[in-house]
Amino acid sequence: MKICLKCPYDCLTCNGSNCTNCSPADNRTLFNSRCVPQSGYYDDGRSQCNLCPSTCTLCSSLSYCTSCQPGYLLSPSHECISTCPVRFLSDNTLWKCLPCPYDCYTCDSVGTCLSCNITSDFRVIMSFTGRCLPLEGFYESSQTVALKCPTQCSRCISSQFCTACHS
Repeated sequence: MKICLKCPYDCLTCNGSNCTNCSPADNRTLFNSRCVPQSGYYDDGRSQCNLCPSTCTLCSSLSYCTSCQPGYLLSPSHECISTCPVRFLSDNTLWKCLPCPYDCYTCDSVGTCLSCNITSDFRVIMSFTGRCLPLEGFYESSQTVALKCPTQCSRCISSQFCTACHS
């Protein structure tokens, strides 16, 4: 007795678990015995593939791009954008946004700080070093935000070590 088995969801026709034909109407193409999404589409586990956002060339969901259209950069949150957000620099070779050094608010392509955030990071730029250093009363934490010195210190290098006290 012969039994007809259902093909995998992505196949139009199959031989066991291998696809032999794909439906162009489903926006799929045959690759290594599977029907994979055509460029610009993603598979959400249903029969028909969905269109990626217009700025993406490849994506794995409506909100997760893996490659962008020309002129767009892949953001840290996997969106295709025209300009990188603060704390990131544009890499026009890889077409993605790369992080600036932790102390920079904005930076150039070699990692020199162009600006600092004095109000939330408590850092000021030192033009001769190209780094954002903690304001007086704060110390280096090797994180974006400089940490506040203990109340008795006007300058410190940690929460435990003052280098200058209030008068």
